[in-house]
Amino acid sequence: MTAPTPHWNRHIKLDSAREAAEWLVKLEEGPLDPQTEAQFAVWLSADPAHAAALSRAREAWRQAEALRPGREALMGRQVYGAQVLEPVLSAMRQPLAAAACLLLGISGMAIYGSVTAADLRTGPGEVRTFRLADGSQLTLDGNSAVDLAFNTGTRRIALRKGAAYVIAAPRQGAETRPFVVVARGGESQALGTEFAVEYLDTGVRVTVTEHLVRVSHDHGQAVLAEGQSVIYGLEGWQAVQTAPSLQAATWRDGRMVFDRAPLKDVVAQLNRYRRDRLYIAGTGLAERRVSGVFDTRDPQNALSSITTGLKLRSLDTPAGTVIYP
Repeated sequence: MTAPTPHWNRHIKLDSAREAAEWLVKLEEGPLDPQTEAQFAVWLSADPAHAAALSRAREAWRQAEALRPGREALMGRQVYGAQVLEPVLSAMRQPLAAAACLLLGISGMAIYGSVTAADLRTGPGEVRTFRLADGSQLTLDGNSAVDLAFNTGTRRIALRKGAAYVIAAPRQGAETRPFVVVARGGESQALGTEFAVEYLDTGVRVTVTEHLVRVSHDHGQAVLAEGQSVIYGLEGWQAVQTAPSLQAATWRDGRMVFDRAPLKDVVAQLNRYRRDRLYIAGTGLAERRVSGVFDTRDPQNALSSITTGLKLRSLDTPAGTVIYP
């Protein structure tokens, strides 16, 4: 059974974490000479945060040792989210530097995974509905964030991460401004009322549940009707597809519904409901297909069901959980 990931204090100063990891490496190498031991005592007493940082460095060391069984399985694989996870993989390659790498990996995780200044945002697993100044209604999925830019010419929402469901107030009477949601270089302009915009692993999906939406991106454009969706992003522009309204934004009802969805997109949605982060080791795994209905309130059970069904394994690290063969 995989050991649970400990609670990590991500507010420890990076300098203290780095120094603590360096001291731990020296301590693990063998007894300190008198001069170095005196320097260590001075450092330890200089700031109460140093003792806390050293304690967490020791825990990181312990976690690195626990990772030994999974090292060979992960070495040499491309890992989605590697810009954050690479310090952990480096630690697995170089056990002596494990504590330093793991602690730095945690710091990177905090920077990568957070949006610190957004107009509206939600936490992991939190779904909230907001009434906007023009009367529109905006619902955010867990781990989502938007910025609002309403001016005399446009009602503009920038989706920075996660997923949003919009019921746009119509352009009628005194309200003549277009309603636009921007995400990853694309724009979705409401020509009707209700639609969803969500980040996938490398793209954005727009799904219309009522009336029309004009979607435009550098790689293409289309007017989507009710029951249609399109994906655009780093991999270009995909063909417009049929999207049953009952399957659109089911997260509002606490359900994740997948119909042969790529594992990488499933992981992207699961990460909206988890406090730690999921990663996939290997490009082949990222394209494996997942079908099923899962409860957004129990993402761990969803992960267990998915990995069991695909005959995969998972490995907990201080920077997140890795899915691998």
